[in-house]
Amino acid sequence: MEQTTDTGIPVVKYKKILFFERVAFICNIFFLVCLVARFSNVLPGEFIPSIVIILGWVLSFFLNLFSIAIKIVLLLKDGKLDFPVWITAVNLLSFAAQIFIYFILPG
Repeated sequence: MEQTTDTGIPVVKYKKILFFERVAFICNIFFLVCLVARFSNVLPGEFIPSIVIILGWVLSFFLNLFSIAIKIVLLLKDGKLDFPVWITAVNLLSFAAQIFIYFILPG
């Protein structure tokens, strides 16, 4: 039987990986801000600080790649994942969007 917190949420065995998942989620939000700024006239270019651009365009891709690779290894090793489904789904969808925008769309 798995351990749960007082609220009934399962305790994650891999807290450092969950931390990277959350950081990747925040970077994915910055990625969406950068997308809005790039493909629309809603946000002017001077509005976005450079740290948001670095976190959104560069770091989010590598954090998503790292988290997906770790999850594949853990899934093959343990046969199940003890991570929240919503953060996994959001990071996976963001990674798919990043692959599309970085590698397919520019051509």
